[in-house]
Amino acid sequence: MTQPRVVLAHAGDAGTLCAIPWLAREAEVVTVTVDVGQGDSLLAVRERALEAGAVRAHVLDARETFAHDMVLPALRAGAVGFDGDPHAAVLALPCVAAQVATVAAMEQADALAHGGSGQAAARMARLLGATSRIPVYPSVETMPAEARAAAMAQLQADVEGVPAARATLWGRSLATAGDLAAPVAEALFSQTRAATRGPEAPATLDLHFEGGTPRRVNGVAMPLVELLSSLDTIAAAHGVGRVDVLVPEGDGVRREVAEAPAATVLQVAFRELEALTLPWSLRTLRRRLAESYVDLLRTGDWHGLTRASIDALADRALKDATATILLRLYKGGVQVVGRERG
Repeated sequence: MTQPRVVLAHAGDAGTLCAIPWLAREAEVVTVTVDVGQGDSLLAVRERALEAGAVRAHVLDARETFAHDMVLPALRAGAVGFDGDPHAAVLALPCVAAQVATVAAMEQADALAHGGSGQAAARMARLLGATSRIPVYPSVETMPAEARAAAMAQLQADVEGVPAARATLWGRSLATAGDLAAPVAEALFSQTRAATRGPEAPATLDLHFEGGTPRRVNGVAMPLVELLSSLDTIAAAHGVGRVDVLVPEGDGVRREVAEAPAATVLQVAFRELEALTLPWSLRTLRRRLAESYVDLLRTGDWHGLTRASIDALADRALKDATATILLRLYKGGVQVVGRERG
C-alpha cells in the first residue's frame, strides 16, 4: 500500500525537526524550508531534515517574493512601525505558506503539516488552508509528549545547534525570557551596534520614493532586497533599529524584542512622505486601516478581500507620492532633516 505524502513546512527549529520521524511512521515526508532572509545557511537545515527521515527536503529562495509581495504592500499600507512593531515574523508567514503550497502541488501531496505553537500555529493553518485545497494537519505541537521525547533523544546530536530561523530580511526577533521589565542582554544583539557605541559623526541618508515605493538610497537606484540590505548596514552601524514593544497575545500582551534597522528607517521616511503628499483626512483614514491591516496579519487572513481592498486604496492614494526624504542617523536615533517633492 502506497503511503500518503505529507509536505511539512520546516523552519529549522527542533520541534518541527522532531516531528519528521513521527510523521514518517505513516507517511512519506517532504520538507520545505523557505529563505526569507534568515541569513543562516539553510542547507544545514535541509541535511538535518533528510537525516531525520524526510525523503526530500526543499530549500527555496523567496527573498524577492517576500520583499515585493508582503513587505512592500505592508509598508505602503502604513502598517509597519506605527505601533512600534515591524511585524517581521508575521509578515513572513504568507510567503512561507504560498511556497509550501506550491511545492505540495508539485509533489502531488496528500496533506500539509507545519510547526509553530499557539497563535502562530493558528495563523499558519489558516494561511495554508487559503493557499491549498488538500488537508492541513494540526500543528506538530500536538505531537504526543512521549513521541517528542523519543525523537529528541534520537536526534539529540542533530538538534543541538539547529538554527531557530526567526530572522527575515525585514527584522530579527530575539528570544527573551518574557520578563517585561528585565533589560535585554547586549550579547543577544548581533546586527545592531549599541547606541552609545555609535560613531561620533552622524550619517545622512536621502531616500527617494516613486509612487510610494522606495527606489533610491543616496541617489543610487537598487532593487528592493538590495535596498533593504543597504539600509540595514548603514542604520545598524549607528545603533538604529532596536525594537522593544508589547504586542497582543491572547487576552494579554507579549514582549517583542527585535532588530529591524531598515524597517525603522523606512517607516520614519514613509511617515514623512505621507505627511508631505497626502491630505490629512486621507492620512487619518489610512491610519485606521493600518490597524485593520495588522489585525489581518495577526489572524492569518492575508488572502481575504479586506487586505486586497486596503492595498487597492494604497495604490490609488500613493500614485503621486513621489519625493525624497532626507534623514539623519545618530546614536540610535533617526531624524527627518529635509524633504523634497518630485
